[in-house]
Amino acid sequence: MVKAGWKIKRRARRYRIKRRSLFKRAGFWLFLLISAVTLGLFYFVFFSSFFQIRAIGISGVKKTDHKKIENLLQASLERKNIFLVNLKKIKKEVLEEFPRVDQVKIKRRLPDKISVEIEERRPVAVFCLSEQENDCFLIDREGIAFDKPEGNFLLMKIIGKKENLSFGKRAIGKKYLDKILEIQKEMEQKEKIKVSSFDLSAKELVVQTLEGWQVFFDPAGDISEQIFNLSVLLKTKLPPENRHSLRYIDLRFGNRVFFKE
Repeated sequence: MVKAGWKIKRRARRYRIKRRSLFKRAGFWLFLLISAVTLGLFYFVFFSSFFQIRAIGISGVKKTDHKKIENLLQASLERKNIFLVNLKKIKKEVLEEFPRVDQVKIKRRLPDKISVEIEERRPVAVFCLSEQENDCFLIDREGIAFDKPEGNFLLMKIIGKKENLSFGKRAIGKKYLDKILEIQKEMEQKEKIKVSSFDLSAKELVVQTLEGWQVFFDPAGDISEQIFNLSVLLKTKLPPENRHSLRYIDLRFGNRVFFKE
């Protein structure tokens, strides 16, 4: 027996997707708000007059021409945005333009000021290419020539050869200069012998004293050992009363010290 089947009719359900307008979405307005605030801040920080540099403070200038430094900085910084100026480039310009300047520190002082701290080179000696005063340069502890000596200078004098020496260039290596300064200190402070000049023109280092006699050092040797040998000789054989006819002392041969009267 065949049973009658049931025919089931299913109604197709239609689902309607409701689309909300873009302008009714909270995320859109949040994005728009954030974008507007970001653009506004960007414009305020980089393009408004609020952060334009209006003041430049300069400190530490003693011998360098203050007005020239001020003019250079104003041309490079004034009325420009404080965040957009290249401080490294400005520092480089100052160092190249003014050889007497050793260090430059530049800082931003919000909202509209730049502070510039100058550290000048300190002279430790006068480096001369000849006996003529117009061939002399002030040098600092690094051996850099940065200015001309004024009048009768009281600094130690070093005579040497250096081609095309100019301001900002190295007149003598720092290690060699350190040896010279060590000799000067030991002779003047410990032995109470005033040094007139150092002559580097030959292979040996020739020290001229104000007493009129010379000392020959080997710059490639141990300076401390040579100074010690000098001290022993002066105390044992050449006290001040015996130096009136002394011509030179030669320390270039280790413990074998020679002198001529």
